Amino acid sequence: MVSDQHEAMVEIFRQSPSFVTELFTNSFGTKLPETDELVIGDPGFNEPAPTKATADLVLLLRKGQETMATIIVEIQRAVDKRKEVTWPLYALRARQRHQCPAELLVVTQDSKVEAWAEKPRIVDLSGSHRWQPKVIGPSLLSAPSGSEMPQWSVLRAIAFGEGNFASIQEALERLKDLDERQQSIYHDLLRKLLGEDTWRNFEMAYQYPQSDFAKKHYQDGRIEGQAEGRVEGRVEGRAEGQASLLQAQLEAKFGSVGPDFVAKLGSASQQQLQTWGLRIFSAETLEAVFEDA
Repeated sequence: MVSDQHEAMVEIFRQSPSFVTELFTNSFGTKLPETDELVIGDPGFNEPAPTKATADLVLLLRKGQETMATIIVEIQRAVDKRKEVTWPLYALRARQRHQCPAELLVVTQDSKVEAWAEKPRIVDLSGSHRWQPKVIGPSLLSAPSGSEMPQWSVLRAIAFGEGNFASIQEALERLKDLDERQQSIYHDLLRKLLGEDTWRNFEMAYQYPQSDFAKKHYQDGRIEGQAEGRVEGRVEGRAEGQASLLQAQLEAKFGSVGPDFVAKLGSASQQQLQTWGLRIFSAETLEAVFEDA
C-alpha cells in the first residue's frame, strides 16, 4: 500500500523536475547532456514482459524533439529484494524506449535502505558488469547540501521533521522563494505528513492557500472542522503558536529558558517572534537571539 509520505516525496520531484537534474549535477557530479526542456514521461515499464513494472516518476531531458537522457525516480521506504531486479529493468527499458542513456535515483530516509540501495549489483556470471543507482539518503539529507533550491529543505523536513522543528521551520521559510502554486502544494504536504501534534503551532504561524493537490488527496472532515474552529481569535492564536514553538526550539538548542525570556516571548509581536526564530539558526547563545529585546 502506497503511503502518504511516499506520495509526498514523489510530488516534490514531480512539481520540480529541475530539482532532479540539480541533484545529479551537484550531489553526484554527473554530467548531463545539454537540453532545453524537462518533460514528465510515462512511468510504466510493462512491455514487453506481461508483469507490471511501474516507477514512481520518469523525467525526460529533451533538446528539441530528441530525448537526450532519462532519469527514473524511486521513493523507497524499506528494503525490497525484488527491486534489485526491477530497477535495472527500468533503466534498460527506458534506454530501449527513448534510445538514450538512463539513470535511476533512489530516495529514502532510512539509513539501512540507503546502504542496501547503493550497493553495486552484478548482472553477469563473470561479475565484470555491475549496475548501481544513485541514492539520496540520510547521509546526504542530513549534511549541508549546497543546494540553492527550496525543495531540498522540504525533502529534508518530510524525512526528518517529526523530531526536528528546525528543519520544518527552515522548509517553511524557504517556501517563500517559490511561486504561490508550489508554496501551497509543499505546505500542504508538510501539513498532512507531520501530524496534528507537531503541526499545531506551525499552522498558526504560517498561512498558505490550500492547493488543488491537497484538496484532491488529503482533504478530510477533521482538517475542515479544525479550520472552521480557528476563525475566531486567529491573530492571537498565531502569535501564541509562534511563541510556544520558539520556546521549544530555544530549549532544544540552549537548554532551560529562564522566566525573563519566557515573558519576552509571551509579550512579543508576530514580527518580533519571526525575527527571533530566524536567529536560532546562527545564534551561539540564548542572549544573542534576544539581543534587541
